[in-house]
Amino acid sequence: GDHSSAWRNSTSSQTEFAVRDGANGSFVVVVADHSAPDSSSSATTTTAPTTAGLRLPSATLRTPDGAPVNPTGAGNAYAGAYVACRASGSSAEEAATLANAVGAVVCECENLPEWTWGVLERVAEAAREIGGRGASGGDVR
Repeated sequence: GDHSSAWRNSTSSQTEFAVRDGANGSFVVVVADHSAPDSSSSATTTTAPTTAGLRLPSATLRTPDGAPVNPTGAGNAYAGAYVACRASGSSAEEAATLANAVGAVVCECENLPEWTWGVLERVAEAAREIGGRGASGGDVR
């Protein structure tokens, strides 16, 4: 099913959706609202919202058969990583890259992993793999 995280940047008039797509990675859609107060009246001038999006690939799972061991918690891990990255100033592409990597690493474990240096190094390795394959679609900041 669809699993998404929404992020609203409080300093702009855009809403962003990061949607997980399992083995296909994830995609991010940003909808910019172009409403503005009309200075000549109490009305608000509205133009059609614009959208931009990008798709990021998933990381290759490091499991014996390349399949998830246990995907429980991967979506929550993705959402947490994505929102934390965006809140700390990362671009949507950077956030989705790291979130995909975190979700993949969670899928490689029988239970939720302890966040040891070895696990964090695996997340960094998965993020480099995803970043090396690049995003497709429009630029999303």
